[in-house]
Amino acid sequence: MKKIVSTLLASLLAFATISAMAQFGGLGGLLGAAKGGADSGGDIDSQVRGFVQQSNDINGLIYVSLKTITAAYESDEEAAKIAAEVKAFNASTDPKERAAKVAEAQKTDGAKLAELAKSADAQDKTKSLTKEKQQRIVISVSNFLVAGLKAMTLAKSGQSLVQSVAANPMSIGKVLPVKDALRILASAASTSVDVIPGFIKVLQGANLTVSKVDANTKTQEVDDWGK
Repeated sequence: MKKIVSTLLASLLAFATISAMAQFGGLGGLLGAAKGGADSGGDIDSQVRGFVQQSNDINGLIYVSLKTITAAYESDEEAAKIAAEVKAFNASTDPKERAAKVAEAQKTDGAKLAELAKSADAQDKTKSLTKEKQQRIVISVSNFLVAGLKAMTLAKSGQSLVQSVAANPMSIGKVLPVKDALRILASAASTSVDVIPGFIKVLQGANLTVSKVDANTKTQEVDDWGK
């Protein structure tokens, strides 16, 4: 999973470098002799749209997974509020709105998850949950890990898109959505590496098992608590 983070950060670094060079007029001088760059106008537009759609799908996995885990440990009243948030998120078709909500969830719910993973009574809290809530948590952790693997694959295409504009600085603006998406994907990858393993240990201590995931693992449906 650490490779996911490295790949995403490399993509961001590449974009930052290209943007800075273009801003100060250095890119054209260094690459002025380049011909036949990867940027092919409409093709880049199509690739960016595809990237954004895939990112939007991954964002959905990230958001619902985090919210489902958080809600399981909250009171019924708070869980109902979170369910309403999830319902609103699922109803949204605006990628920017969804991305903003995911970024906030990774900040707030990710922090709650990290704190829970380190708390002394986390295992007891988990054991005391209903079987339904425990099952939601296990499925959501698995789905979050699948999202991390999908992020790794998507990051590779994002890195290629970012690098492809190097031969045509006028196209930098076209890949701005890629840059924005990569930041969220990088955060999810970081959570997969830094937080989820500790939380999985909590689950194991509560006699719950999260199966290993790989590129062929399918996401699982959570019951309709948030729909």
